[in-house]
Amino acid sequence: MEESKKYRDIFDAWEIANRDDLFNVIGLKRFNYVANSDFHKVRHLYSWKTLILAEKNEEATKDAIRSNRYVAVYLFRENKQTIV
Repeated sequence: MEESKKYRDIFDAWEIANRDDLFNVIGLKRFNYVANSDFHKVRHLYSWKTLILAEKNEEATKDAIRSNRYVAVYLFRENKQTIV
């Protein structure tokens, strides 16, 4: 994260969560973010997910992520869900 200022405007979004990990520094720096399940096995389905409130098309989705509007992440578990 030491070079984050250098790359901040190059990336459309930063990974804020992966499987069981949440990278708080991304949120604290107010970077545009997405969660990633890093899906390799069925059990990986239960991990962080990105919710995006946008029209169901590629450009609207990218615009929401780039502008960091209407984007949320949550931790999906088999029997419970935690909103973050």
